[in-house]
Amino acid sequence: MAALNRLQRVWRFVRRHPARLVGVVLVAALGSYIDTHKDQFPWLVTPQSWAQNVMAIVGSDVIRADHVTVIEIDDTMYDNRKLSGPTDRRFVASLVRAAVRASAAVVVLDLDLTRENADATVRKPQNDELLRAILEAQARTPPVPVVLAVLLHDDSGRFVEQPNAIPDSAIPYARFGNPGLPNRPLVGFVNAPSEPGQLPLIVTARPAGRSDDVPFWSLSLRAADAYDSVGHIEPAATLEPAVQAATAHGEFVYAGFLSPDHFRHVSADLVANELREALDLLAYRIAIIGGHRHNKHGGWVDQHESPIGTMPGVYLHANRIEAILGRRLKRPSPWWLPWLVDLTLGTFLVVLSVRVRSLSKKLAYFAVFAVLPFCCAYFAAVNARYALDFVLPTFLLSGHFVHDAVTERRHGGRKKRRAAKATPSAASASPADAPLESRRSAPPLS
Repeated sequence: MAALNRLQRVWRFVRRHPARLVGVVLVAALGSYIDTHKDQFPWLVTPQSWAQNVMAIVGSDVIRADHVTVIEIDDTMYDNRKLSGPTDRRFVASLVRAAVRASAAVVVLDLDLTRENADATVRKPQNDELLRAILEAQARTPPVPVVLAVLLHDDSGRFVEQPNAIPDSAIPYARFGNPGLPNRPLVGFVNAPSEPGQLPLIVTARPAGRSDDVPFWSLSLRAADAYDSVGHIEPAATLEPAVQAATAHGEFVYAGFLSPDHFRHVSADLVANELREALDLLAYRIAIIGGHRHNKHGGWVDQHESPIGTMPGVYLHANRIEAILGRRLKRPSPWWLPWLVDLTLGTFLVVLSVRVRSLSKKLAYFAVFAVLPFCCAYFAAVNARYALDFVLPTFLLSGHFVHDAVTERRHGGRKKRRAAKATPSAASASPADAPLESRRSAPPLS
């Protein structure tokens, strides 16, 4: 009986305030739409990416770049050496050999090695030299994995691998890492995600020269898995629940980013000259080779957006590797959670806006409900390893009801002032203004 009475009270409330409840649904739908199509709202993507980066870091221990050293193919190197191009294969081969002699654990080539017409003629000796360096590294005891970058292009909604100058078939299949990984050469895709804070781990694509689709792992995940394997680190980073769930369902994850100043880095020119101070920075770490050159406008040649601003692509991948190995990954929230949170908060706000009359109390309650999503996001990031990527759009709910409360107060004040002007006060009213009935019933003057 008590439950029936509650339902009746709820139904009476709904019948009295249908417009407010419809507003909740509409605002929740608008917030969900904005969250789903964030790429169309750049004003939202930047602060939300920054907030996600903070949430990805707050639940972790002291954040350091302990695993990666960046070998920068920088402006100084180009001034000191005459190279055939930005990815001179012979020079890259010398860097690989130097990193191997420095006892690097893994070597990663974040370089565009896409096959061109010249690779079959002029560049063939260079490509062969780089391939020999890769095979020598992986034939050592213990072996040094060399991970190559590949590009995927969209072919009518289907990802297709752009063939490298060194074909995948020439690279030994992976003898490193989690046995559950796809049996693929040590290559990883470097395509950028739709949002700066996202980290794609696995996609389905068609390899060059084949007709079937296979799983492609990202460059950062391949590098992290190879590092765990050669270092005999247990449990491996690829066995983390966030990684397992993301790879099983083809999801992306969120990762915390550090500025390039947090990373060890060394000029490729110093590594090629095998200076002892430079080689010491590579020992037992992941040596990632990438571009760090400036264009004529002062920006980087290879630059990308990140949650903390623009940075060179090589540091983007270095951040992702550190996030994987540092177990700082967060899964995206389920699609239904933004709707549930928005509707729940909106319903509470409707009840408060009707039951509470004081404007100051209303604003206080709305402030609490505006902060509540951030508290939930912190709890989810630290304890459940989830990234609530819809927190900022929920401000629409609180903002909507704050606007209603202020507008209602303003209209109420206007009505009172109009009523005061229309109704004369008793002190200023003259006998002539009194109603006729009152004048007739007045006692006669003596």
